[in-house]
Amino acid sequence: MNSDFDEQKIDRKAKVFLLVILYANFIRYVEISMIDIGLPNYVIALAGTLSSYGLVVGAFALTRSIFQVPIAMASDKIGRKKMMLFSIFLYTFGTILCFFAENIIQLIIYRAIQGMGAYSSILQAMIGDLYRKKHGKAMALYSVTITIGYFA
Repeated sequence: MNSDFDEQKIDRKAKVFLLVILYANFIRYVEISMIDIGLPNYVIALAGTLSSYGLVVGAFALTRSIFQVPIAMASDKIGRKKMMLFSIFLYTFGTILCFFAENIIQLIIYRAIQGMGAYSSILQAMIGDLYRKKHGKAMALYSVTITIGYFA
């Protein structure tokens, strides 16, 4: 009987934690959609060109791609929650810096910092840790938050 209670308690914690993960992913994609809409005008306001717009977008994508593996490996070693918090901090810090960019070079650098903190691999690993048996269902919910967040 005590075993059933412990299992229900763990299951409840996993559901709450999944909601937190899904919310974090939703917010990330709301922010991404806002950037997609506003970034071209922001680049123009900083005297940027079409080429510099490509660099701004590319800086994020490149650093995100480069840092996903080391961040995921670090989350295996020091813990997912710690790396998640670090990544959220770095991503948020980069986002705030982007707001205060005074020229296109700063914006490119700050977007690169933002890309370093992109945390999707940690979210996916956390879902895998929590939902080994129902991984497909949890990942489907994760994917739904991407779509909803992007169009919110």
